[in-house]
Amino acid sequence: WGTYNRHPNFYEIFGDGGTIRPNTNLMSAWDLAGKGAWENGTQFDFGVNWRGDAAGAKADISLTWFQRDSKDLLVLSVPPMEGTTASYLALDGAKVHGLEMGANFNWKRVNLNLNATWQKSRYNGVNYYLRHNPPLTYTPEWVVSARVDYTLPGDKLNLFAEYYYVDEQDVYYQNGNYRHYLDSVGTVNLGLKYSFGKGFKLSLGVNDVFDKGPEQRFRISGSVAPDGFSALYPLPGRMYYATMEYKF
Repeated sequence: WGTYNRHPNFYEIFGDGGTIRPNTNLMSAWDLAGKGAWENGTQFDFGVNWRGDAAGAKADISLTWFQRDSKDLLVLSVPPMEGTTASYLALDGAKVHGLEMGANFNWKRVNLNLNATWQKSRYNGVNYYLRHNPPLTYTPEWVVSARVDYTLPGDKLNLFAEYYYVDEQDVYYQNGNYRHYLDSVGTVNLGLKYSFGKGFKLSLGVNDVFDKGPEQRFRISGSVAPDGFSALYPLPGRMYYATMEYKF
């Protein structure tokens, strides 16, 4: 359990010079001379962990409950119109709670890692935009991942495959009749790691093998149309990488 206090950073106050504009009201509310309240709140988590044998594997499983109550929360507002600009707003407050599960199973040469986070978020202030208590922007209800690693005989080459899923994310405030959200997306990542010995390790891989990221769109559900606007930022798609690591 703990408390926190946070002042907005340079990026949140002055924007990025492109698609996120400065918010003069925010600069007044969060005066650089020290006037105004900082974002603040309380947070709590409680977890349990079990280690043992399961399904013929060495298992390590954990489950954690978490929650946060924030005041004067700083959030990114993205109007659902193409060519528009976004800005950060200091709003009243929000509550978030959820469960996080992690599980790792090891069968000598095969390792399976599973992770899932479920969370519920709600603005709870008296601000006009928040009177219907919408979910926090860019806070998906579900994030899930699964990764399988296989180490070949000789213990030098490791191959892995991973699936990563992010649920729909609200990007603008609801008024009770409709919601504005970003599509969910599931990506597949593949790669390998090779150890040369003497501290050298090479990693090669590709993230988002099927190039799903750029297919995401803003959607508008309920009483308004059209939907399918492209996202504010160019979203990442298929990416190749290679790294050489040396430990000494």
